[in-house]
Amino acid sequence: MRKVAIAGGLVICLSTLLRFLATEWWITEILSSFAVQYAVLMTPLVLACCFWRNWKWAVLFLVVLCINGFIILDYLPFRQTHSPDLNSNQEPPFRLMIQNVQVNNTAFDRLIDLVNEEQPTVILLLETNENWIRALEQLHDDYPWHKHDPHQGAFGLSILSKKPWNSCEILHLGPHGLPTVLAKWGSQESQLTLVGVHPYPPISAAKTRSRNLQLIDSLLLLEGVSQQYEGTKIVAGDFNMTPWSPTFEKLLVDPYQAFGGYLLPNSLSTISMPFRDAAKDFNLDPTWQLFPTLLGGVKIDQVLIHSHEDVLDYRVGPNVGSDHRAVFVDLAQ
Repeated sequence: MRKVAIAGGLVICLSTLLRFLATEWWITEILSSFAVQYAVLMTPLVLACCFWRNWKWAVLFLVVLCINGFIILDYLPFRQTHSPDLNSNQEPPFRLMIQNVQVNNTAFDRLIDLVNEEQPTVILLLETNENWIRALEQLHDDYPWHKHDPHQGAFGLSILSKKPWNSCEILHLGPHGLPTVLAKWGSQESQLTLVGVHPYPPISAAKTRSRNLQLIDSLLLLEGVSQQYEGTKIVAGDFNMTPWSPTFEKLLVDPYQAFGGYLLPNSLSTISMPFRDAAKDFNLDPTWQLFPTLLGGVKIDQVLIHSHEDVLDYRVGPNVGSDHRAVFVDLAQ
């Protein structure tokens, strides 16, 4: 038992080390996705090694525990999540809902019930097919502005809004032309712009590169918008990338460096808008779950924001039949 525990700890050590030694290798990104699990599993291993008085392994495992703890530190719930108190003169928050419905999921009513309970302002749904689009007709009275693209396979996309948008179009970005939504609300002086994406998962070098290119194209789309007016810009969706990925933090600050300058046209040497992750300080709950525990999933559904406004609330929703959970983000209007 002791040898098995130490062997498991060494595997976690190696996985953590590879995150820093080979950041361009797609397999290391998959390994980096489990920083929460590494931190949780290392805690009893450190205690066990102390109990066994095996100080060499205890110190090594403690160092690796601290590394993974530092990686996830910003996502620990330092803030109290609650609905903001609004007086009669304040507008309710802009509530964005992101949900990968899973293309083969037929629990339509569970999603409809969640929408009716949460009353989001805008809903971005991923993996919607013709069956899902027909089921969503139940929401058209409350969400009269809607657009769908039932892309072949698991990359369909739908957007529904309570508020009238200034414009909404579904583009096809990246090397595989996957659907990407671009929608705008509000006045010219202070618009809210949403780009919704669902790139390929990083299960090979080619698909990792395709994902990166689609995310870059999405950010370039917002970069062009930012040159026209002030306002809130959001990139949201199933990124198939966790916040613990070695490229994620660079993506927030400088996507040009995150994915390599060769991906961008020569005329655009950098993207000037820094983003922040809406989940920071709120929680590190997984949004894609193989089984319903903290150790059973990873956080791959993201909401990145470029705005002067604070994030009022961030929550991960309940199970609605999909392997993904919904993400709810409240922003001041």
